[in-house]
Amino acid sequence: MSYALRSSRPRHVLYPAAVVSYSTSFPLSETPLSEGGVWTNSGLGQTNVVSAAGEAYGTSSAAGGGATADSAAILSGSWPANMSVSTVLKKVSGTVDFQEVEMLFRCAAGSTALRGYECFLEQRGQYLSLVKRLGTNGGVEGVDYIFLVDVFPVTSPNDGDEFKATIQGNVFTAYLAGSLIWTHDITKDKNGTAVSTYNDGSVGIGFDGPGGGGYADSKWGFKSFTASTL
Repeated sequence: MSYALRSSRPRHVLYPAAVVSYSTSFPLSETPLSEGGVWTNSGLGQTNVVSAAGEAYGTSSAAGGGATADSAAILSGSWPANMSVSTVLKKVSGTVDFQEVEMLFRCAAGSTALRGYECFLEQRGQYLSLVKRLGTNGGVEGVDYIFLVDVFPVTSPNDGDEFKATIQGNVFTAYLAGSLIWTHDITKDKNGTAVSTYNDGSVGIGFDGPGGGGYADSKWGFKSFTASTL
């Protein structure tokens, strides 16, 4: 037997077999995104995620850009290490290069920013990459983050496409529009050098864009989000 809130509002579902899931289509207009305290924005060293009109998007341009001025929100509470996250993309005309949507795994607050794994997709498909974030906010590769999967071009995503990723043990897998894009062993960086791993934390979403602002984050975001244990 499963237990679920059957309504148009976000659903947090608990199953006796310790499978946990959360699904939302962002029906509320909130700054920052909360959904009754389900999401955490504060204390992460990032800008806020907001929701409006069935979409979640970032506010990083409001901070004047910056190397790691990403917006981020993670699910509150304790979540298993092995997770699947599926999102539906929102994309309208007028987006500019290097805007990113991000899925976050095994994330928690670091010293000045999030630590955990960030899988991110550029709005034109110029890259679908993976980094290990180290919890600091200087924006220096090798110090604040480590590329596990570097620039990997894909077909330009469309409005309504599914963007999905899973992490199970040390295996991270990314999908776009129903197709497997790549699978990566998170014990190795982009060059095959051994790196340590995170094995705890939450899942969430993030957004980033080119420094200096001058664009609307709401043109590139998420229409829905579903997280579940594997």
